[in-house]
Amino acid sequence: MGAAALKDMREASDTRTLKLVGDDAVAWHCVLSDALAAGDGARAALAAVCEAVRTLVRCDRVQVWRGDLRQMAMHAVMATGYGEEEAARVAALCVPIAGMPLAPDLLRLKFLPLARVRGIGEYGDVLFGPFGIQAAAFLLLERGDRPLGAMQLSWCRDATPDFPAPELVQVIRRYAGLALDHHARTDEALQTAARSSETAMLLGTIHDPDELLPAMAAKVAEAVGCELGAVYLLDEPSGVFRYAAGTGPAPALDALRAVALEGAVVERALARAADDLLEVPDVAQHAGLRAYRVHRAVSSLLGLPLRRNGRVIGLLGVGYTTRSGRFARRQVALARSLAHHAVAALANARLMRSLRDVNELQSDLLAAVSHDLRTPLHILTGYSDMLLDDVGLGEPQRSIVKRMRQCSVDFLELIEGILAVARLDAGADRPAHARVALTDLCEAVDREVAELREPGVELAWTVRMPEIATDAPKLRMILRNLVTNALKFTKAGRVEVVCEATADGEAVSLRVKDTGPGIRPADREGLFERFKQGDAGRRVGGAGLGLGLYLVRRLAEVLGGTVALLCGDPGNTVFEVILPREHAARQRVGAGAAPSGGTTPGSPSSPSPPLAARERPGTMGA
Repeated sequence: MGAAALKDMREASDTRTLKLVGDDAVAWHCVLSDALAAGDGARAALAAVCEAVRTLVRCDRVQVWRGDLRQMAMHAVMATGYGEEEAARVAALCVPIAGMPLAPDLLRLKFLPLARVRGIGEYGDVLFGPFGIQAAAFLLLERGDRPLGAMQLSWCRDATPDFPAPELVQVIRRYAGLALDHHARTDEALQTAARSSETAMLLGTIHDPDELLPAMAAKVAEAVGCELGAVYLLDEPSGVFRYAAGTGPAPALDALRAVALEGAVVERALARAADDLLEVPDVAQHAGLRAYRVHRAVSSLLGLPLRRNGRVIGLLGVGYTTRSGRFARRQVALARSLAHHAVAALANARLMRSLRDVNELQSDLLAAVSHDLRTPLHILTGYSDMLLDDVGLGEPQRSIVKRMRQCSVDFLELIEGILAVARLDAGADRPAHARVALTDLCEAVDREVAELREPGVELAWTVRMPEIATDAPKLRMILRNLVTNALKFTKAGRVEVVCEATADGEAVSLRVKDTGPGIRPADREGLFERFKQGDAGRRVGGAGLGLGLYLVRRLAEVLGGTVALLCGDPGNTVFEVILPREHAARQRVGAGAAPSGGTTPGSPSSPSPPLAARERPGTMGA
């Protein structure tokens, strides 16, 4: 503190008049306690206490300063006695803490009266000059052994104010400290919740542990307001916590990277800590960290355990390179909250990596199985067709070959269904959109299922729109599964397929209707789940695995559509698939790809007439 300021203090001691007379202290207790209780909320309580202090002390203005360790600055959280324009200027002030000339004396004396505020340098030019303040006094506001901030009493018209007596100063400090504590806790809770939620949401979007760990260190350090952050993970074989990722100045990270912490030592230190955290206010005084020479680049550290299922799997650390001392309570609370979110994000990222590894293995297996299983079945079906073309083959032999061929086809369809489900589950079957001619696609499906119809069963196709932008193989599988399912259960009557635009013209409706036995109400729940077979399926032999309708649902969802059972009555079973008509095409054009001029398969220029209803005898497919 400068010589001029010390002179002001001596003059203040000589001129002030002690005001402790009779019951003054008791009266001040009553006034300030009533003000504290009367406020509706933390901010209102602090404002009421400030206004009561202004009345009791007979000063012109009162304001409360609070330190922000994120910015190493003081901000005014409350100001009374100012006009609207001046109050806005006070609220905008940001006074650096480092080098503040009044701070050491205020921390030591708790009460600092300034009979004249001139001559204390640039801080006086900021705090007093612009507001016409002639004299001032500062009171340190504390919570336990931690400073919360300071209350500033200001006199504008009286150059020789009557400062309150020490006993009355203690009364003001008590109630103002309680009000600021309440305000600080409320403000901290809101800020902690907001920063915790924002950071947790960000961490939750990162599904790769290698990307998550450095992001975790950076985002937590930023949220808490520290210069550096680090993550240590437990090496299970050695039982040692080792550096995994960090953010901050290179010398500090180099020092932290060299630190290896024995798991047993960490557990004992956490057990001794009252708050289940490791706080090192001054790294230079910590023997364990000095051994690693961390004190050369790091001044203070705060370590939070990362616990999962009761075990410490890592440590989340934040700290400073130049500032020592204890961390603010709001920093500790926020870091503790983020540590819980970090554990969840890390577990989620590790799970996602495991799933990706499994999916990659599954994709490799699918590629092998797809070739090794389907190739011999195709060969067997081809040889069967060659034998059936032999006119010299007798009827008994032809019957055996037909059964062998049909079993091969059934098995091939079963394998195709299993592989399709596996590809979808592995995420390896993404849609490839193109213009699809619906008439050509329906004709292709009609040829595939021709032999599945019972004699006397009519299969009718009605196509009222020319094309759709979608994935042709997936749409073909949807139609084939629905039509095959209908033919399987329809022994006589009619199966009808209708493809047309929906009423709003934005989508395509694909309806498959049959006159089969229907679906019992008890079987309709979970109808589109895997391995689900109803009573009708069991009565016809149950040759399938119950994957047909499940595949229809999954493929429809992949194509951006839905599937539903519109009616399950006997003689009137109707399934409907709704698919977007142009959505995929618009996405391609918006992405910069030129829309295709052709269609798949075929390119009709106008709506085709309905496919003729056909009646062909055939064999029943399994």
